[in-house]
Amino acid sequence: MHHTILILCLVIAGASLLKGMTSFGFSLMAFPILLNFYSPMILVPALTLCNVLTSAQIVFTTRTEKSKHSNHWLIMAGIIGIIPGVLLLRTLNVSTLKVIVGVIFVLLSILFLSGFRFKIKYPKRAQIIAGTTAGFLGGALSVSGPPLVLFLTSMQFSNHEFRLHFARFSVLTSSVALLGYFLSGMITAEVWRIFFISFPILIIGTILGQKLSTKVSIRFFQVLCISISLCAGIWSLLSGLKI
Repeated sequence: MHHTILILCLVIAGASLLKGMTSFGFSLMAFPILLNFYSPMILVPALTLCNVLTSAQIVFTTRTEKSKHSNHWLIMAGIIGIIPGVLLLRTLNVSTLKVIVGVIFVLLSILFLSGFRFKIKYPKRAQIIAGTTAGFLGGALSVSGPPLVLFLTSMQFSNHEFRLHFARFSVLTSSVALLGYFLSGMITAEVWRIFFISFPILIIGTILGQKLSTKVSIRFFQVLCISISLCAGIWSLLSGLKI
C-alpha cells in the first residue's frame, strides 16, 4: 500500500508539472502508469477531479487573456462526446481497457512525434471531429489530450493560444464528465482519498510548471510528455495482453 501511494505521489508530481507548463499532459502521463495500480472505475474519476483543478488554476491565471480564434464548436462537440465515453467506462473490463488505452496512446504518440499534422480546410468541421473524439476519450479514460493536441498544432496556434484553448476545454468537459460519474455512482470514498492525497502536489506542481513555462521550450516538454505516453502505452498494451 505504501509503495502504491509513493508511486501515486511521484506520478502526480510529474503530471501536474507538465500540465502547468503545457496546459495538457496530466492524464496522458498519469493514466497509463496508474492504471497498473488502480481500477479504472476509481482512477478515471479521480484523475478527472485532478484535471479540473489543474485546468481551473491555469484558466484563472489567464482569465484576462484573449484568443483570436473561436472554440465554441470544439467545446460543444467535446461535451457531446463525453456521454458515450462515460457509458463505455462502465462496461469495459480492465484488460480490454488496457489494450484500448495502449493502442490509442501508441498510435497517437507516434503521429505526434513524427510531426504529423492534419491539413485543415474546414476549421468548423475539424473542431467538431476533434472535440467529439477528445470528449469521448476524456469521458472513458480521462484522457482528452492527444486528438486536441493534434488539432491545435495542425491549426498552428501559438503557445499562448494553445494553453488558453486546452485549459478552457478541459475545465468545461471535465466538469460535465464529473457530473456523469456522480450520477453513475462512481464518485466513491476511494476516489476522494486519491484526490485529497494528490491535492497539495497538484497545486505546487501546476504553479511551478507555469513559472517554468516562460523559461523552457514548451515544444520540448510536449515531446517529453508524448514520449512518456508512448512508453506508458506500450506498458499498458503488454499488460492488457498479459505478455
